[in-house]
Amino acid sequence: MNLSIASPAALPRFARISVLAGLLWSLSGVWQFVQQTFADTAARMAAGMSAVQAQLQVGLPMSMHAVFAIGTIGGAIGCVLLLG
Repeated sequence: MNLSIASPAALPRFARISVLAGLLWSLSGVWQFVQQTFADTAARMAAGMSAVQAQLQVGLPMSMHAVFAIGTIGGAIGCVLLLG
């Protein structure tokens, strides 16, 4: 009895385009995550936030950054694995 696993079929063109669009979207989310997580108050104020808004964002709990990281990085990894 032969129990070998067949190689997966190639993705159709529309699926590959959708996955690439999802990858671009996820990479933009990763970029937003990096900017939001590592910017200090002065950088946020230079970007146009008021002092109160900048302090509010700097004071966000680390759990919010962790959830943002899991969502964006996980989405990007998932798209790469779909393309693989």
